[in-house]
Amino acid sequence: VWRKDLASAPSPPSFLALHGLREDGQVASKGGCAVPESTGPVLLGQKAHQQGPASKGASATPGLVGLPLYPMPGFQPSTDRDPALPATVEVTVLSSSPPGGFGAKGTVVFLHGAGGSAQDYNDLWVRGGIDVPSGYTITFVQSPRGAYEKLTTPWLQSSSVWADHPKTLEMQADDDVRILKSVLHELQKEAGGYSKLWLCGRSQGACLATLLAVA
Repeated sequence: VWRKDLASAPSPPSFLALHGLREDGQVASKGGCAVPESTGPVLLGQKAHQQGPASKGASATPGLVGLPLYPMPGFQPSTDRDPALPATVEVTVLSSSPPGGFGAKGTVVFLHGAGGSAQDYNDLWVRGGIDVPSGYTITFVQSPRGAYEKLTTPWLQSSSVWADHPKTLEMQADDDVRILKSVLHELQKEAGGYSKLWLCGRSQGACLATLLAVA
């Protein structure tokens, strides 16, 4: 997947991580790169064997598919500090492919940043700003957490308070990892196994993708 206007963003770098999973769900390979921060969603990759955003935008692109909600029955959060999890945790995932129709070559699982949402990437998709090579699927996982300060649905508290509240960070990150492992377990059924999943993210999403690589 790629975004053509990436180089034009003038702000400080953020981090995107990409991790492959083995059949047992453990990480097989990993990598990351610094990219410019911007106010909109960012995806990084290589343009290869697919139509460009201009031609894609010319034909009305339908929105991403909302997969069935992934419930977490009986899930007990480790902390109720903001951004808090709801009493009943259900995870929303948007996908470029419908259930039963995932690409045979692989599925990218993308975690949005603290200031973003899965819906942001749906909007980018509809505008023709995301290209996926033939045979692949991309999915966007929505954080189930509530608001924190000016952030609507972050995965964690703001990094500006991590040093002051390390235990809260640890508990929230552990809860997020438990939730995302459950989501990956469901997605691998559609993708054809863990080895067909590629986990990546932006900002806080990249932090969690990296944490999941060693969890």
